[in-house]
Amino acid sequence: MKQAQEYENSGVGSGFWAMTGPMTRQKRLDLSLGDPLLPLRGVAAYAFRMASRDLNNYYNMIPSYSGPGSVRDVLHPVRDYFSARGFHDKGWSGLTTEEILPTGGGTTEAFDLALRMLHADVAERNGQGAVIKPAILMPVPTYGMFMDAAKAAGFHVVKVERDLAAGGVLNRDTLIAAVNDAHKAGYRIIAYYDCNPHNPTGLIRGKAETEHLAEIFEAINAHYAQQDLNALSLNTRSRLWDHAGTRVTIIDDMVYDGLEMGDEKPFGFAQLPHMYRDTITLFGPSKAGLVGLRAGVAIGPRDKIRAMMGITRHAGYFPPTPVLHALAAYYNDDEKFAAQRSHHLARLNAQHRQNTLLMKALVNGMDTMPEASDADRAKMLRIVMKETGMDRAASRDLLTRGIKGVRIITTPQAGFFHLLDCSPLRDRQYSNEFVPYRAFMGTATAQTEEAIDHVLAAGQNLQFAYGSWAGLPTHSMIVRLTCAMPHRDILETARRLAAGVKDFKRAPRVAAIPSPSGRGLG
Repeated sequence: MKQAQEYENSGVGSGFWAMTGPMTRQKRLDLSLGDPLLPLRGVAAYAFRMASRDLNNYYNMIPSYSGPGSVRDVLHPVRDYFSARGFHDKGWSGLTTEEILPTGGGTTEAFDLALRMLHADVAERNGQGAVIKPAILMPVPTYGMFMDAAKAAGFHVVKVERDLAAGGVLNRDTLIAAVNDAHKAGYRIIAYYDCNPHNPTGLIRGKAETEHLAEIFEAINAHYAQQDLNALSLNTRSRLWDHAGTRVTIIDDMVYDGLEMGDEKPFGFAQLPHMYRDTITLFGPSKAGLVGLRAGVAIGPRDKIRAMMGITRHAGYFPPTPVLHALAAYYNDDEKFAAQRSHHLARLNAQHRQNTLLMKALVNGMDTMPEASDADRAKMLRIVMKETGMDRAASRDLLTRGIKGVRIITTPQAGFFHLLDCSPLRDRQYSNEFVPYRAFMGTATAQTEEAIDHVLAAGQNLQFAYGSWAGLPTHSMIVRLTCAMPHRDILETARRLAAGVKDFKRAPRVAAIPSPSGRGLG
């Protein structure tokens, strides 16, 4: 082990943060990725083995079809798995396969189908003389791809700001205020989208919070029902609008379901019996280690699922057969499949949790983290000693020092992301030397996430998922970073962050101008 003096002189310790200069050529570390740490090989092997038996067959998605090669037959385990978890209509003992739509494009495809289904209903109503401006509520930060999809589908996106100062919680009053503002602007809320567990904060929405939010949507739906009845009374030649767009449809994205780090579990809106018919729930095994398969499933009332199915039949006919068998294996309570899933998730979540703790300790300082137990701290210490070759004292110093100028503001309960707040660097000056086409501009002042892109990304070869893509203002200077990477890459990320932060300089103070009386002006 290195002794204290050797440690200070070797490029570790205080030197560890200084090893990577801004112009040093180094491999890119892509912190924007949404890939989990481990692949789910067992399910993948099963899916391809089963699919290879009948790849020459056409799998029929028509609900009434009962012949060989029916998608519905493959989905029986999926039906039973979610029925046992309480995802079914009020008064029913479970789901039917007509309430399940598998997709070969993951939850992304399912979300797009839900949007297209809802917007088609609004367009039909507008074609009958109505003037409906459709809007979707989306708490931010969120998954930026879905905000883009909503806009492309013709929805006005109503952003609902989460309280990032409190770790990203969703405030009921903020949600209600956003709805009222949308109504004043002439919009009708057609849908609400959020994810649980949440990307990117890692928070879990439990039963109590779900019930409180459901009360808001019930009130909105009652308001719309009265509006529609009033409109009907004024125009007796019209008809009552009673299709999918009549009520707020909750699109509940639970693709991170199963990635919980502790005992708390996410609770879906559709698990509330009275909310099932207003909810489309999205699931998929991607984040458990099957990203490349693009397997997804939407669960909801049969009228909405049937409408979504009608759209997808004109596009891809049916999902790839390996996708169907992967869904049937992952969402399966048979002892063999359940044991494999449980073992894999326990291992995956333990590693994700350790990595999120390590990243936060290196950035914020280990002693600022009440969520880290003594055992967690001891393990982080062993990791740093192993990866850096430093002695115990030097490793502990690295874990407790933190990086001045940036801080992690999340304490995830699930997933593998953190939000990094770079706003303390605002108003500091930096050189444009790292961006060739801006080098001639000399010095700039950090005001937005552009500064992060020019210094930490270009200068240190780090790739982030920027807050503006997730719905945050650019001046928030917040980025998302993944922790699903090897320990050495987490340490390297911290090292480059520390080096990059040093390239932000405090603006020089302007000297006071002497006055004739000898007192300074300004």
